[in-house]
Amino acid sequence: MPTKTSVLVTGCSSGFGTLIARTLADNGYEVYASMRGIRGKNADAAASLSSWAAEGDRSLQVVELDVTDDASVAAAATAIQEKTGGLDVVINNAGVVTMGIGESFSIGDYSRVMDVNVYGPLRVTQAFLPEMREKGDGLLINVSSIMGQIVLPFAAPYTASKWALEGIFESLRYELNPLGIDTVMIQPGAFPTEIGSNAIPPSNPDVMGQYGPTAEAFNQWMSGFEQIFTGDNVPVPQDVADAIKTVIETPKGKRPFRVVVDTIVPDGPVAVNKAHDEAQAVLFETFGLSGLREMRK
Repeated sequence: MPTKTSVLVTGCSSGFGTLIARTLADNGYEVYASMRGIRGKNADAAASLSSWAAEGDRSLQVVELDVTDDASVAAAATAIQEKTGGLDVVINNAGVVTMGIGESFSIGDYSRVMDVNVYGPLRVTQAFLPEMREKGDGLLINVSSIMGQIVLPFAAPYTASKWALEGIFESLRYELNPLGIDTVMIQPGAFPTEIGSNAIPPSNPDVMGQYGPTAEAFNQWMSGFEQIFTGDNVPVPQDVADAIKTVIETPKGKRPFRVVVDTIVPDGPVAVNKAHDEAQAVLFETFGLSGLREMRK
């Protein structure tokens, strides 16, 4: 890849974001690694990433960007556009998770999750789309989840946010495809990253005690994750960063819309995605919209 392919990655203070930023910078990309609080709560993470880049003479700059703040997104977009003359790739990675009985989360809890996982990617995307449309080129990558197409209990706010993210960006995919802009959803399964330790807790945790055997099922669910993350075949988060690099380096117009990255139950999500795509093809043919689904050459 050309050394000046410019990429913005959100949520780079830890987890997938850090790995994605480092992987791309190591491979000659011009990376803008964003996070909130680079002089506050994430000062150490920002300093560590900046030092790593400087030591290896890598093209990586840490940028202040809070995906829940309109002004912060606008300021970051202006600064990045001035340096790049037009960003090539946006990777919406910043996100939060929830774990608990759905009723125990307040409407405010749901809103907080949506603000980060849904409105955040929209804010960032809309900040960069005008210039991408003007030059007729660009790539939008969203870190979604296999739970953007399937459902498990005990993660209602998180699951709702990923379904919303998938629906919004699939609609955008069809609208942007003829304009030369690709859209891709990365669907990771469960990986041992720091995101779990930063989960949004339920506002009404005492509700759990009123659910009897369902509460016990929740405990078994949590134990299942612990076993996955401490067993002999622990999922490797680097796989997600590598999958994103592969997507970027796939020729324009040939990138798949959904990419499952999972070693635990990959066949199910892949099958769901295939059935979904087949249903969409029939729907688009019925309404005479098949042209919006065709891959550009």
